Amino acid sequence: MSFFKSKKSLWAAGVGGVLVGVLLTLAAEEGDRMTSTEEFCTSCHSMEAHVAGTEYYRESAHRAT
Repeated sequence: MSFFKSKKSLWAAGVGGVLVGVLLTLAAEEGDRMTSTEEFCTSCHSMEAHVAGTEYYRESAHRAT
C-alpha cells in the first residue's frame, strides 16, 4: 500500500486511530452510564410484580443497588 510508505502518513493513521479509539471508549462509557440507572431499566421493565417482590431478589446482591 503506497499510503503507508511515508512516515508522515503512518503517523497520521496512528494518531487518527488513537483518536477514534478514545472517542469510541468515551461514547461507550457514557452510554453505559446513561443506561445503568433504575429509571432507565424501569422505563421498559416492570420489576415489582415479577422480581422485586420475590424472596430471591430480597436476598440477592441486586437488592443493595
